[in-house]
Amino acid sequence: MPEEKAVVPGDGFERLRPPDRARLLELFPRFVKDHNPFIRRIVRRTREQLEKQFDPETNEPFLKPIRVELLGETDRDAILLPPYLREAYELAEEFCRMLGRRLKASGFLKTLLLRRMGSSVYAGLQTA
Repeated sequence: MPEEKAVVPGDGFERLRPPDRARLLELFPRFVKDHNPFIRRIVRRTREQLEKQFDPETNEPFLKPIRVELLGETDRDAILLPPYLREAYELAEEFCRMLGRRLKASGFLKTLLLRRMGSSVYAGLQTA
């Protein structure tokens, strides 16, 4: 394939001679790993790097840091739920227990549903 060409007709593989097909099949895994155009052009950055690296045009960090203050992990430190939200949360937990009897991967669904319930009853309902 010439350098200036980026696309091959759909039947290009079938038109190759058997030895060329075999060679291509042998090279394909390495080609995908080392020359995948998506992977070659995606720049991976960590959150920390984006928070510390400044945009030269704005002199601001590429990503503004988000600081979280944890208030505690004990029951004493928990924020009390209003009665309607507490009931909805308990029903969601019961739903997850029942789902756990049918599905082995229910732990992920439970985490997702209960987090959404903590956001709002509507979000939990939509998730369920």
